[in-house]
Amino acid sequence: MDLEKNADRRHTFVFHGKGIEYFGIWLVNAFLTIITLGIYLPWAVVKTRKYICSKTELSGAFFSYHAKGSAIFVSWLLFFILYVIFVVVLVNQKAVAASIMLLLFVLFIPWGIVLSLRYQALMTRLNGIRFSFHCSLLRAWWVMMGCPLLLMIACALILFGFMKAMPSPDSLNGLIVNTIILVLMAFILLGIINGISMAMWMRMFAGSSSFGNLRFSAFINTKQCIKISMLSYLMLLPFIGVLIKINAPLFSEVSLSIMSGLSQSEIEANIFANHIDVIVTSYLIYFLAILVCVGYLLTACRNYFWSALTLGNNIRFSSTLNFSHMVWLLLSNFALVAVTCGLAYPWAKIRLLRYMASHSEVIGSLEDIQDSDEVMKLGFMTVLSRGLIVTIPFT
Repeated sequence: MDLEKNADRRHTFVFHGKGIEYFGIWLVNAFLTIITLGIYLPWAVVKTRKYICSKTELSGAFFSYHAKGSAIFVSWLLFFILYVIFVVVLVNQKAVAASIMLLLFVLFIPWGIVLSLRYQALMTRLNGIRFSFHCSLLRAWWVMMGCPLLLMIACALILFGFMKAMPSPDSLNGLIVNTIILVLMAFILLGIINGISMAMWMRMFAGSSSFGNLRFSAFINTKQCIKISMLSYLMLLPFIGVLIKINAPLFSEVSLSIMSGLSQSEIEANIFANHIDVIVTSYLIYFLAILVCVGYLLTACRNYFWSALTLGNNIRFSSTLNFSHMVWLLLSNFALVAVTCGLAYPWAKIRLLRYMASHSEVIGSLEDIQDSDEVMKLGFMTVLSRGLIVTIPFT
Protein backbone atom coordinates (compact mmCIF):
# COMPACT_ATOMS: atom_id res chain seq x y z
CA MET A 1 0.00 0.00 0.00
CA ASP A 2 2.86 2.38 0.88
CA LEU A 3 4.54 1.57 -2.44
CA GLU A 4 1.36 2.47 -4.32
CA LYS A 5 1.08 5.76 -2.43
CA ASN A 6 4.70 6.62 -3.19
CA ALA A 7 4.19 5.76 -6.87
CA ASP A 8 1.29 8.24 -7.12
CA ARG A 9 2.71 10.91 -4.84
CA ARG A 10 2.84 14.32 -6.46
CA HIS A 11 5.72 16.71 -5.89
CA THR A 12 5.05 20.28 -7.06
CA PHE A 13 7.91 22.60 -7.94
CA VAL A 14 8.13 25.74 -5.82
CA PHE A 15 10.04 28.84 -6.85
CA HIS A 16 11.08 31.04 -3.92
CA GLY A 17 12.72 33.84 -5.91
CA LYS A 18 11.79 37.46 -5.23
CA GLY A 19 11.77 40.36 -7.64
CA ILE A 20 13.75 42.69 -5.36
CA GLU A 21 16.47 40.04 -4.85
CA TYR A 22 16.81 39.33 -8.54
CA PHE A 23 16.71 43.05 -9.33
CA GLY A 24 19.85 43.54 -7.23
CA ILE A 25 21.63 40.70 -9.06
CA TRP A 26 20.42 41.93 -12.45
CA LEU A 27 21.47 45.52 -11.73
CA VAL A 28 24.98 44.55 -10.61
CA ASN A 29 25.33 42.20 -13.60
CA ALA A 30 24.25 44.94 -16.03
CA PHE A 31 26.57 47.52 -14.44
CA LEU A 32 29.64 45.25 -14.42
CA THR A 33 28.93 44.04 -17.96
CA ILE A 34 28.74 47.62 -19.25
CA ILE A 35 31.87 48.94 -17.52
CA THR A 36 33.91 45.88 -18.60
CA LEU A 37 32.64 46.24 -22.20
CA GLY A 38 30.92 42.82 -22.04
CA ILE A 39 33.79 40.86 -20.48
CA TYR A 40 31.80 40.21 -17.29
CA LEU A 41 28.82 38.77 -19.19
CA PRO A 42 29.79 35.06 -18.72
CA TRP A 43 29.95 35.56 -14.95
CA ALA A 44 26.61 37.40 -15.10
CA VAL A 45 25.00 34.45 -16.89
CA VAL A 46 26.33 31.99 -14.30
CA LYS A 47 25.30 34.20 -11.38
CA THR A 48 21.74 34.45 -12.74
CA ARG A 49 21.44 30.68 -13.25
CA LYS A 50 22.84 29.98 -9.79
CA TYR A 51 20.22 32.26 -8.24
CA ILE A 52 17.33 30.70 -10.19
CA CYS A 53 18.44 27.15 -9.37
CA SER A 54 19.03 27.92 -5.69
CA LYS A 55 15.47 29.27 -5.39
CA THR A 56 13.78 26.28 -7.10
CA GLU A 57 12.55 23.59 -4.72
CA LEU A 58 11.25 20.08 -5.34
CA SER A 59 10.07 17.91 -2.47
CA GLY A 60 12.14 19.81 0.09
CA ALA A 61 15.35 19.74 -1.99
CA PHE A 62 16.80 22.67 -3.91
CA PHE A 63 18.55 22.71 -7.27
CA SER A 64 22.13 23.94 -7.53
CA TYR A 65 24.24 25.14 -10.44
CA HIS A 66 28.03 24.67 -10.42
CA ALA A 67 29.25 26.11 -13.74
CA LYS A 68 31.93 28.79 -13.69
CA GLY A 69 31.99 32.07 -15.54
CA SER A 70 35.64 31.54 -16.45
CA ALA A 71 34.73 28.36 -18.39
CA ILE A 72 32.19 30.27 -20.51
CA PHE A 73 34.59 33.19 -20.93
CA VAL A 74 37.36 30.92 -22.27
CA SER A 75 34.85 29.40 -24.73
CA TRP A 76 33.75 32.82 -26.00
CA LEU A 77 37.39 33.91 -26.25
CA LEU A 78 38.22 30.87 -28.41
CA PHE A 79 35.21 31.62 -30.63
CA PHE A 80 36.44 35.20 -31.02
CA ILE A 81 39.95 34.02 -31.96
CA LEU A 82 38.54 31.59 -34.52
CA TYR A 83 36.35 34.37 -35.94
CA VAL A 84 39.38 36.68 -36.28
CA ILE A 85 41.29 33.91 -38.09
CA PHE A 86 38.31 33.38 -40.41
CA VAL A 87 38.11 37.12 -41.21
CA VAL A 88 41.88 37.29 -41.88
CA VAL A 89 41.63 34.31 -44.23
CA LEU A 90 38.63 35.89 -45.98
CA VAL A 91 40.33 39.29 -46.36
CA ASN A 92 43.37 37.62 -47.89
CA GLN A 93 41.06 35.99 -50.46
CA LYS A 94 41.80 32.43 -49.40
CA ALA A 95 38.44 31.20 -50.64
CA VAL A 96 39.20 27.49 -50.26
CA ALA A 97 40.49 27.83 -46.70
CA ALA A 98 37.55 30.09 -45.73
CA SER A 99 35.06 27.61 -47.23
CA ILE A 100 36.65 24.73 -45.32
CA MET A 101 36.51 26.71 -42.05
CA LEU A 102 32.85 27.59 -42.66
CA LEU A 103 31.99 23.96 -43.45
CA LEU A 104 33.77 22.74 -40.31
CA PHE A 105 31.88 25.31 -38.24
CA VAL A 106 28.52 24.15 -39.65
CA LEU A 107 29.44 20.54 -38.91
CA PHE A 108 30.57 21.56 -35.42
CA ILE A 109 27.24 23.12 -34.39
CA PRO A 110 25.37 19.86 -33.53
CA TRP A 111 28.45 18.44 -31.79
CA GLY A 112 28.93 21.67 -29.86
CA ILE A 113 25.28 21.76 -28.78
CA VAL A 114 25.49 18.16 -27.51
CA LEU A 115 28.65 18.91 -25.54
CA SER A 116 27.12 22.13 -24.20
CA LEU A 117 23.95 20.34 -23.07
CA ARG A 118 26.09 17.71 -21.34
CA TYR A 119 28.15 20.37 -19.58
CA GLN A 120 25.06 22.32 -18.44
CA ALA A 121 23.40 19.09 -17.26
CA LEU A 122 26.43 17.95 -15.26
CA MET A 123 26.68 21.39 -13.67
CA THR A 124 23.05 21.16 -12.49
CA ARG A 125 22.17 19.11 -9.43
CA LEU A 126 19.13 18.33 -7.31
CA ASN A 127 19.81 17.20 -3.77
CA GLY A 128 23.44 16.57 -4.78
CA ILE A 129 22.47 14.30 -7.70
CA ARG A 130 23.73 15.28 -11.16
CA PHE A 131 21.90 15.40 -14.45
CA SER A 132 23.60 14.30 -17.67
CA PHE A 133 23.11 14.25 -21.43
CA HIS A 134 24.47 11.72 -23.94
CA CYS A 135 23.57 11.76 -27.63
CA SER A 136 25.33 10.29 -30.64
CA LEU A 137 26.79 12.87 -33.01
CA LEU A 138 25.09 11.28 -36.02
CA ARG A 139 21.67 11.55 -34.40
CA ALA A 140 22.33 15.12 -33.29
CA TRP A 141 23.40 16.15 -36.80
CA TRP A 142 20.34 14.48 -38.35
CA VAL A 143 17.88 16.10 -35.90
CA MET A 144 19.44 19.57 -35.93
CA MET A 145 20.55 19.92 -39.54
CA GLY A 146 20.08 16.96 -41.87
CA CYS A 147 16.35 16.34 -41.57
CA PRO A 148 15.30 20.04 -41.36
CA LEU A 149 17.39 20.80 -44.46
CA LEU A 150 15.76 17.99 -46.45
CA LEU A 151 12.31 19.06 -45.27
CA MET A 152 12.95 22.68 -46.32
CA ILE A 153 14.12 21.53 -49.76
CA ALA A 154 11.01 19.37 -50.11
CA CYS A 155 8.85 22.32 -49.03
CA ALA A 156 10.46 24.60 -51.62
CA LEU A 157 9.97 22.00 -54.38
CA ILE A 158 6.30 21.50 -53.45
CA LEU A 159 5.63 25.25 -53.45
CA PHE A 160 7.46 25.66 -56.76
CA GLY A 161 5.47 22.81 -58.33
CA PHE A 162 2.20 24.16 -56.93
CA MET A 163 3.01 27.64 -58.27
CA LYS A 164 3.77 26.22 -61.72
CA ALA A 165 0.50 24.27 -61.73
CA MET A 166 -1.60 27.34 -60.83
CA PRO A 167 -3.28 29.15 -63.74
CA SER A 168 -1.74 32.50 -64.68
CA PRO A 169 -3.79 35.35 -63.20
CA ASP A 170 -5.51 37.59 -65.75
CA SER A 171 -6.38 40.34 -63.28
CA LEU A 172 -5.26 41.93 -60.02
CA ASN A 173 -7.88 39.95 -58.09
CA GLY A 174 -6.56 36.72 -59.60
CA LEU A 175 -3.03 37.62 -58.53
CA ILE A 176 -4.23 38.34 -54.98
CA VAL A 177 -6.08 35.00 -54.82
CA ASN A 178 -3.02 33.09 -56.05
CA THR A 179 -0.81 34.88 -53.51
CA ILE A 180 -3.20 34.05 -50.65
CA ILE A 181 -3.29 30.38 -51.70
CA LEU A 182 0.52 30.20 -51.85
CA VAL A 183 0.82 31.85 -48.42
CA LEU A 184 -1.64 29.35 -46.94
CA MET A 185 0.28 26.48 -48.53
CA ALA A 186 3.52 27.85 -47.10
CA PHE A 187 1.94 28.12 -43.63
CA ILE A 188 0.75 24.50 -43.79
CA LEU A 189 4.10 23.18 -45.00
CA LEU A 190 6.05 25.19 -42.42
CA GLY A 191 3.71 23.91 -39.72
CA ILE A 192 4.40 20.32 -40.80
CA ILE A 193 8.17 20.90 -40.92
CA ASN A 194 8.20 22.61 -37.53
CA GLY A 195 6.06 19.83 -36.01
CA ILE A 196 8.30 17.05 -37.33
CA SER A 197 11.43 18.87 -36.13
CA MET A 198 9.83 19.49 -32.74
CA ALA A 199 8.97 15.80 -32.32
CA MET A 200 12.51 14.77 -33.24
CA TRP A 201 13.99 17.26 -30.77
CA MET A 202 11.70 16.01 -27.99
CA ARG A 203 12.65 12.36 -28.60
CA MET A 204 16.36 13.19 -28.78
CA PHE A 205 16.37 15.39 -25.68
CA ALA A 206 14.38 12.98 -23.53
CA GLY A 207 16.17 9.85 -24.72
CA SER A 208 19.60 11.39 -24.19
CA SER A 209 19.00 12.82 -20.69
CA SER A 210 19.48 11.18 -17.32
CA PHE A 211 19.26 12.00 -13.62
CA GLY A 212 21.64 10.08 -11.42
CA ASN A 213 21.36 6.40 -12.25
CA LEU A 214 17.99 6.77 -14.02
CA ARG A 215 17.36 7.66 -17.66
CA PHE A 216 14.57 9.79 -19.08
CA SER A 217 12.36 8.62 -21.93
CA ALA A 218 9.34 9.95 -23.79
CA PHE A 219 6.79 8.53 -26.21
CA ILE A 220 6.26 11.40 -28.66
CA ASN A 221 3.51 11.38 -31.28
CA THR A 222 4.65 13.28 -34.38
CA LYS A 223 1.05 13.97 -35.45
CA GLN A 224 0.37 15.73 -32.14
CA CYS A 225 3.46 17.90 -32.59
CA ILE A 226 2.39 18.79 -36.15
CA LYS A 227 -1.07 19.69 -34.83
CA ILE A 228 0.42 21.98 -32.18
CA SER A 229 2.73 23.62 -34.71
CA MET A 230 0.03 24.17 -37.32
CA LEU A 231 -2.37 25.66 -34.76
CA SER A 232 0.31 28.14 -33.73
CA TYR A 233 0.75 29.21 -37.37
CA LEU A 234 -3.00 29.38 -37.98
CA MET A 235 -3.32 31.70 -34.98
CA LEU A 236 -1.32 34.26 -36.94
CA LEU A 237 -3.79 34.36 -39.84
CA PRO A 238 -6.47 36.56 -38.16
CA PHE A 239 -3.76 39.06 -37.19
CA ILE A 240 -2.38 39.04 -40.74
CA GLY A 241 -5.91 39.65 -42.05
CA VAL A 242 -6.37 42.64 -39.72
CA LEU A 243 -2.97 44.05 -40.74
CA ILE A 244 -3.85 43.77 -44.43
CA LYS A 245 -7.23 45.43 -43.86
CA ILE A 246 -5.96 48.43 -41.88
CA ASN A 247 -2.94 48.91 -44.18
CA ALA A 248 -4.92 48.68 -47.46
CA PRO A 249 -5.39 52.50 -47.72
CA LEU A 250 -1.67 52.96 -47.00
CA PHE A 251 -0.69 50.52 -49.77
CA SER A 252 -3.07 52.26 -52.19
CA GLU A 253 -1.61 55.67 -51.39
CA VAL A 254 1.96 54.41 -51.85
CA SER A 255 1.03 52.88 -55.22
CA LEU A 256 -0.57 56.12 -56.41
CA SER A 257 2.41 58.14 -55.19
CA ILE A 258 4.81 55.92 -57.13
CA MET A 259 2.67 56.19 -60.25
CA SER A 260 2.57 59.99 -59.91
CA GLY A 261 6.37 60.14 -59.87
CA LEU A 262 6.97 61.31 -56.30
CA SER A 263 10.44 60.71 -54.85
CA GLN A 264 11.06 58.18 -52.10
CA SER A 265 11.62 60.90 -49.48
CA GLU A 266 8.31 62.58 -50.40
CA ILE A 267 6.46 59.26 -50.19
CA GLU A 268 7.97 58.52 -46.77
CA ALA A 269 7.08 62.01 -45.53
CA ASN A 270 3.46 61.59 -46.66
CA ILE A 271 3.21 58.17 -45.01
CA PHE A 272 4.48 59.42 -41.64
CA ALA A 273 2.33 62.54 -41.83
CA ASN A 274 -0.95 60.84 -42.73
CA HIS A 275 -0.65 57.26 -41.44
CA ILE A 276 1.43 57.32 -38.26
CA ASP A 277 -1.54 55.93 -36.30
CA VAL A 278 -1.79 52.99 -38.73
CA ILE A 279 1.95 52.27 -38.42
CA VAL A 280 1.85 52.30 -34.60
CA THR A 281 -1.30 50.14 -34.54
CA SER A 282 0.30 47.68 -36.96
CA TYR A 283 3.35 47.28 -34.74
CA LEU A 284 1.15 46.69 -31.69
CA ILE A 285 -0.87 44.06 -33.56
CA TYR A 286 2.35 42.45 -34.76
CA PHE A 287 3.73 42.16 -31.21
CA LEU A 288 0.37 40.87 -29.94
CA ALA A 289 0.36 38.19 -32.64
CA ILE A 290 3.89 37.08 -31.67
CA LEU A 291 2.96 36.93 -27.98
CA VAL A 292 -0.17 34.87 -28.69
CA CYS A 293 1.74 32.47 -30.95
CA VAL A 294 4.65 32.10 -28.51
CA GLY A 295 2.26 31.72 -25.57
CA TYR A 296 0.41 28.89 -27.28
CA LEU A 297 3.58 27.12 -28.45
CA LEU A 298 5.22 27.38 -25.02
CA THR A 299 2.10 26.13 -23.24
CA ALA A 300 1.13 23.33 -25.63
CA CYS A 301 4.67 22.02 -26.23
CA ARG A 302 5.60 21.98 -22.56
CA ASN A 303 2.34 20.39 -21.41
CA TYR A 304 2.60 17.69 -24.08
CA PHE A 305 6.30 16.96 -23.53
CA TRP A 306 5.96 16.71 -19.76
CA SER A 307 2.94 14.41 -20.06
CA ALA A 308 4.97 12.07 -22.31
CA LEU A 309 8.12 12.18 -20.16
CA THR A 310 9.15 9.45 -17.70
CA LEU A 311 12.19 8.91 -15.50
CA GLY A 312 13.14 5.29 -14.93
CA ASN A 313 10.09 3.03 -14.86
CA ASN A 314 7.80 4.73 -12.37
CA ILE A 315 8.40 8.49 -12.25
CA ARG A 316 6.14 10.63 -14.41
CA PHE A 317 5.75 14.35 -14.98
CA SER A 318 2.88 16.80 -15.38
CA SER A 319 2.63 20.36 -16.66
CA THR A 320 -0.70 22.22 -16.44
CA LEU A 321 0.11 25.60 -17.97
CA ASN A 322 -2.97 27.50 -19.17
CA PHE A 323 -2.87 29.14 -22.59
CA SER A 324 -4.94 32.24 -21.76
CA HIS A 325 -3.09 32.77 -18.48
CA MET A 326 0.26 32.41 -20.25
CA VAL A 327 -0.70 34.95 -22.93
CA TRP A 328 -1.87 37.38 -20.24
CA LEU A 329 1.37 36.83 -18.31
CA LEU A 330 3.53 37.46 -21.40
CA LEU A 331 1.43 40.47 -22.45
CA SER A 332 1.42 42.09 -19.01
CA ASN A 333 5.14 41.38 -18.56
CA PHE A 334 5.90 42.92 -21.95
CA ALA A 335 3.86 46.03 -21.08
CA LEU A 336 5.48 46.27 -17.64
CA VAL A 337 9.01 46.05 -19.06
CA ALA A 338 8.20 48.53 -21.85
CA VAL A 339 6.63 51.12 -19.52
CA THR A 340 9.56 50.95 -17.07
CA CYS A 341 12.19 51.03 -19.87
CA GLY A 342 13.41 47.56 -18.87
CA LEU A 343 13.75 48.15 -15.12
CA ALA A 344 10.85 45.79 -14.32
CA TYR A 345 12.44 42.88 -16.22
CA PRO A 346 13.53 41.06 -13.02
CA TRP A 347 9.98 41.13 -11.63
CA ALA A 348 8.58 39.99 -15.00
CA LYS A 349 10.97 37.04 -15.11
CA ILE A 350 10.23 36.06 -11.50
CA ARG A 351 6.48 36.13 -12.25
CA LEU A 352 6.96 33.79 -15.21
CA LEU A 353 9.24 31.38 -13.33
CA ARG A 354 6.92 31.25 -10.32
CA TYR A 355 3.89 30.50 -12.50
CA MET A 356 5.66 27.77 -14.48
CA ALA A 357 7.02 26.14 -11.31
CA SER A 358 3.63 26.10 -9.57
CA HIS A 359 2.10 24.26 -12.56
CA SER A 360 4.85 21.60 -12.83
CA GLU A 361 4.76 18.30 -10.96
CA VAL A 362 6.77 15.12 -10.56
CA ILE A 363 4.64 12.03 -9.91
CA GLY A 364 6.28 9.13 -8.12
CA SER A 365 8.89 8.33 -5.49
CA LEU A 366 12.12 10.34 -5.63
CA GLU A 367 13.82 8.11 -3.10
CA ASP A 368 16.59 5.61 -3.89
CA ILE A 369 17.93 7.65 -6.83
CA GLN A 370 21.71 7.40 -6.75
CA ASP A 371 24.21 9.87 -8.12
CA SER A 372 26.42 8.91 -11.05
CA ASP A 373 30.19 9.23 -10.96
CA GLU A 374 30.38 10.82 -14.42
CA VAL A 375 32.77 13.70 -14.95
CA MET A 376 33.14 15.99 -17.95
CA LYS A 377 36.08 14.94 -20.11
CA LEU A 378 38.49 17.72 -21.03
CA GLY A 379 39.41 18.51 -24.61
CA PHE A 380 39.44 21.41 -27.06
CA MET A 381 35.91 20.75 -28.33
CA THR A 382 34.58 20.40 -24.78
CA VAL A 383 36.14 23.71 -23.71
CA LEU A 384 34.97 25.43 -26.91
CA SER A 385 31.36 24.24 -26.54
CA ARG A 386 30.83 25.45 -22.95
CA GLY A 387 29.92 28.91 -24.15
CA LEU A 388 27.02 27.66 -26.30
CA ILE A 389 24.14 28.43 -23.93
CA VAL A 390 21.29 26.34 -25.37
CA THR A 391 17.72 26.86 -24.16
CA ILE A 392 15.19 24.07 -24.70
CA PRO A 393 11.73 25.79 -24.81
CA PHE A 394 9.63 22.72 -23.89
CA THR A 395 11.52 21.82 -20.68
